[in-house]
Amino acid sequence: MNSYIGENIINNKSSLINDFNLNDTNIKILSDFLHNDKIYFSKWWNDLANIFNVKSYNNEHFEDTPPNKLKIVYEGNFNNNNLENGNITIYINGINFIILEINKLNSFSTNIKLFLNKKFDLENNEQLSYFEKTYKFFTCKKYILFDLIIRNNKNKQSNIFEMMKQDIFILKLYDINNKKIIYDGEIFYNNIENEYKYNGYGKLYSNGEKIYDGFFNNGYIYNDKYGIEYKCFTNKIIYFGQISKFNNIIIKHGKGKEYYYNGQLKYEGDYSNDLKHGKGKKYFDDGQLQYEGNYSNDLKHGKGKEYDDEQLKYEGEFSNNLKHGKGKQYFYDGTLKYEGDYSNCKYHGKGKQYYNTGTLYYEGKYSNNLKHGKGEFYCKNGQLKYEGEYSNDLKHGKSKLYYGNKHLIYDGEFYNNKFHGKCKAYYKNGLKYEGEFSNNLKHGKGKEENEEGELVYEGDYSNDLRHGKGKEYDDEQLKYEGEFSNNLKHGKGKEYYKNGQMAYDGDYSNSLGHGKGKFYYENGKLGYDGDYSNCKYHGKGKDYLQNGKLRYDGDYLNDNSHGKGKLYLENGKLHYDGEFSNNEGHGKGKFYYENEKLHYDGNYSNGKFHGEGKSYYENGKIKYDGDHSNHLKHGKGKFYYNNGKLCYDGESSNSIVHGKGKVYHVGGWLQYDGESYNNINHGLGKSYFSNGTLKYEGKFTNGHYT
Repeated sequence: MNSYIGENIINNKSSLINDFNLNDTNIKILSDFLHNDKIYFSKWWNDLANIFNVKSYNNEHFEDTPPNKLKIVYEGNFNNNNLENGNITIYINGINFIILEINKLNSFSTNIKLFLNKKFDLENNEQLSYFEKTYKFFTCKKYILFDLIIRNNKNKQSNIFEMMKQDIFILKLYDINNKKIIYDGEIFYNNIENEYKYNGYGKLYSNGEKIYDGFFNNGYIYNDKYGIEYKCFTNKIIYFGQISKFNNIIIKHGKGKEYYYNGQLKYEGDYSNDLKHGKGKKYFDDGQLQYEGNYSNDLKHGKGKEYDDEQLKYEGEFSNNLKHGKGKQYFYDGTLKYEGDYSNCKYHGKGKQYYNTGTLYYEGKYSNNLKHGKGEFYCKNGQLKYEGEYSNDLKHGKSKLYYGNKHLIYDGEFYNNKFHGKCKAYYKNGLKYEGEFSNNLKHGKGKEENEEGELVYEGDYSNDLRHGKGKEYDDEQLKYEGEFSNNLKHGKGKEYYKNGQMAYDGDYSNSLGHGKGKFYYENGKLGYDGDYSNCKYHGKGKDYLQNGKLRYDGDYLNDNSHGKGKLYLENGKLHYDGEFSNNEGHGKGKFYYENEKLHYDGNYSNGKFHGEGKSYYENGKIKYDGDHSNHLKHGKGKFYYNNGKLCYDGESSNSIVHGKGKVYHVGGWLQYDGESYNNINHGLGKSYFSNGTLKYEGKFTNGHYT
């Protein structure tokens, strides 16, 4: 098998365990290590760039192929990582290398020759798959030097680092600072632990001086009972203690100590089959205690204590690395935070939780870190606030809620942290509400009391408002019964006086009488029967006096007689029949005497005769037929005697004969025809004898002719 030996230069800023991982495809590689003023770059298909000072040795399969005999495939300049004549596709066969001869290392525009080695297969001399890549190289300043020999390969590999995971190889490892050798020997890749181990014959050095020359087993130097494990590539001691062999490989077994790479103690205690098992202590990398207690198969298991910043954080039982069973949790100041049952690192079962002041916060059952089941919740002052059932950290089920010094304010059911279902809510000094809740609101059947314990409402609720059928009380006396909507009387209902007599029976809208309704006096007599609007008479209705007699029957507008209607006297006799406006006769109407004989028939304005109209004597005979103004005869009209004979036909003013007109004798014959003033003949006129002949024609003054 052909083998290449090279002095490989790789980046290592602190320790190889942190920065040098042969699986990491992001390793940045560069070196200023020079060999004959030339450096040879190796490029694999997986974009890893490793620097080799290539030497080649003859072996049983292939001839030596030194760099000066490789076929040149390109010679010229690189510019910004590309060949000057354009991108070139390089085909890499198997693990063959492309060798680059570089004159100026740190320049991206440098003179480069590309060489292509002969193609070969690891075992069967078959051509492997080609991989298409464009060359890139990286920059770095720190380096470490090692020689590499690959041997015992049994698998075809296209990635040299994957090959190293399968093979045993010999490596010379040098210190990053002084370049002195620190290890010379065999290494293999432990697939179980996923890391490289000193294994086989090797030599260990310290500051260039050999400190061990012998065999390693899985990183250990050992005797019959004890072993020391060294970290590959760093030579740090990472374990010291008792050991055992499993399948001829050294493993930790018995008492031992494990160390961080900085030398700090990581673990001390019992091991079994390379795993922490039994009693032990684990430390942070700064030396502070992290855990002390029992382990099983490398996991915390059994009783133990966890610490953080030298402060006890948890003490109790573990199972498979998780808090499980009885345990106590602490705040950072050492105050107890929780004590009780755990399951898979969560509060589960019975437990107590505390405020950071040490006061009890909760006592009861948990499930998956949440309050679940029966429990009690406390305020910071130690007073009980809630006792009852929880579900997923929410109040859920039958419970009691308290205020202050165990003063009960709620006794009933919760659903998802809200009042829901049947319950009782209390004032400080008594019952406030008893009934049903939904989502923290009164909803359904219920009854409400005031702070004095007096019933104020019973009936239906919706979303915390009286809604549906219900009864309102005042001083424990029924005040209203009927329908509600959004806390207001709405729909059919009845309202009562304090003496128990009904005050109203009918329709409501927004707590006001609206629609059909009946109003009653406190003596039980009907007061009004008809239409309402916003608690006012509006529309058709009948208004009654307290003696039960009808007072008005007709139209209303905003509590006033308005439109057509009839007005009655206290004795029930019809007083007015006609049109109204704002409680006054207005428009056409008839006015009656107490004996219901017609008194006036005509036009009204604001309750007064106004316009054309006729007035009558109580005997039914017409009294006046003509114009009116402000309840007085005014304008043209006819006056009659009570026997029905015409008395005057002409003009009048304020119910007095005034102006031109004719005066008739009670016997019916014309007595005067002319001008009058204040009921007296005055002005030009004619007077007649009873037989109709002219008596005088001329000027009259105060009833006398001159």
